[in-house]
Formats: sequence, structure tokens, C-alpha cells
Amino acid sequence: MLPLLSRQVAAGTGAEAMATQNRAVELGLFFCVPATVRLLVIPATIIAVLFERGAFGPAETLGTARALAAYAAGIPAYVLVKVLSTMFFARQDVATPVRYAAAGAIANIALGIALVFPLGHVGLALATTLAAWINAGLLAWALVRRGLIRPDRRLLRRMPRIAAASAVMGGAVLLGADLLDAMLHGGTAAKVSALAVLVAGGGVLYLAVGLAIGAVGRGELNRLIRRKPA
Repeated sequence: MLPLLSRQVAAGTGAEAMATQNRAVELGLFFCVPATVRLLVIPATIIAVLFERGAFGPAETLGTARALAAYAAGIPAYVLVKVLSTMFFARQDVATPVRYAAAGAIANIALGIALVFPLGHVGLALATTLAAWINAGLLAWALVRRGLIRPDRRLLRRMPRIAAASAVMGGAVLLGADLLDAMLHGGTAAKVSALAVLVAGGGVLYLAVGLAIGAVGRGELNRLIRRKPA
């Protein structure tokens, strides 16, 4: 995104730069929202399959799963920080993202101190997530205030569809975890196979629903698949 956006800004093509920014936000949300939902709906299942053995028992699984869910809620914010910061870098403004990153770091420390006592280690994870959302919010506010970004009709139309497709996938993954419960509590091969089915099946369902309701276009998906590294 950075080289393309830098060229568009330097050339003074404001409309093209605005379109590039909107597509970057859209693409980031298309991939990170379903990832967030999946980690929120089956965190304990994921941790149990990957780590629960030996001294790592059910109590450790539960504690780790709670932290994973707290971190997962920040995935869209982490992605948006990356995308929105690039919009400043393309305009030779490094100071603003650094200032807001510092504000996020201060918020992380303050929230961590405030939340660690009532929530323990989960509070520290939640503090990181909240700080990321604060950082992303500050970046978005500055861009909007300066008139450098404005959500276009396509982005506003697709955001709720991405959320809807992710919700359908999340419900299906929860149902699938219930149906595969015996495998998820079986031997190592059975557990890994069941988790792979949940992850792959959820991904396929998300893409299918996304295509059906217009969260993504078939042509765009084909271009992403066929794109070769520069």
C-alpha cells in the first residue's frame, strides 16, 4: 500500500488516494474480522488441542483461552493501526503516528495497572487490546479531521456484510465444535483433525457466504489468489 499511496499523493490524485485507502481498510477488515470471531468463539478448543498435555491441564487451558480471547478482540485494531499509519507515512508525516503510538503505550500501562488486580493476567491482555483500539481511534480521528479519509459507499456497504458473514461462520464453528466434541476430546490425531476441519470449514463457509451476500467480489478474490509477489 505504501508505495502506491505515496505515488498517488505525490501526483496529487486525491480521489485515487482516497480509493486506495478505502480498499486497504476494506481488505484488512475482510481478513481480520473472521479471524477475530473464530478466536473469540472457540479459544479454549484451540488452546486445548495445541497445548493441553503433560503439566498443561484444563486449568491452564482455561486461563490461556481467556487471555487469547482478550487479545483476539484487538485484532481489527492492530490491523487498522497498520493501515491508518501508512496513510500518514505516505504524506511524509511520521510524527503523528508516533505520538499516537506513544499515547497508546501510556494507555496500555495505565489500563494494565487498573485491570490486572480485578482480572489478573487477562486484564493485561485486555489492556493491550484497549490500547490498540485507542491508537486506531486517534489515527482515524486525525485523518477524518484533516479530510484525508472518507468512507466511500462501497466500504460502508461491505462492512456490515463482512460482519454478517463472520457471524454466520462463528455460529457454524460453534455448532461444529459441539458436533466434533468426541474427536476434540480424543487422541492427538483426532483432536488435530477436528480442529483442522473447524478452521478450514469455517474459512470456506466465510468465503462462500461473503461471496453470496457481497462482502467480497469474485473478481477481487481471483486477483488476490493469482497475485504474484513483486
